[in-house]
Amino acid sequence: MENAYRKLSDRGKNNADSLIRWMKEAKIIKNKRAEKKCRRLLKDARNGRIELHQFNEILAQTAQEFQQDPELYRQRLLETSERFLNALRAGAAAFQVYQEEHSDEEEESERTQAKRES
Repeated sequence: MENAYRKLSDRGKNNADSLIRWMKEAKIIKNKRAEKKCRRLLKDARNGRIELHQFNEILAQTAQEFQQDPELYRQRLLETSERFLNALRAGAAAFQVYQEEHSDEEEESERTQAKRES
């Protein structure tokens, strides 16, 4: 799991929202109550970034809270890590395409506006 976490961190996705999504994907967080508890544990992160040791502590606390084995949670995260990372990459690629397509439209709009004003 450390390698998968490092990949998330390298992409700047070691924040509460991304980790919550990953935990949902791994079926660790199954309802709003569990999400609320995890968010409360994640809120103390420095600069919004959660380090691996903090995340491991949060997993252990979450497992204890829901009477589960923390190793089971780690295994679920590992099993879903590639799919989750691929989804993040796909989302980033789609956003980049969107920006490229709309930046052309924005430039054209600015040129049209400038012509009207002159």
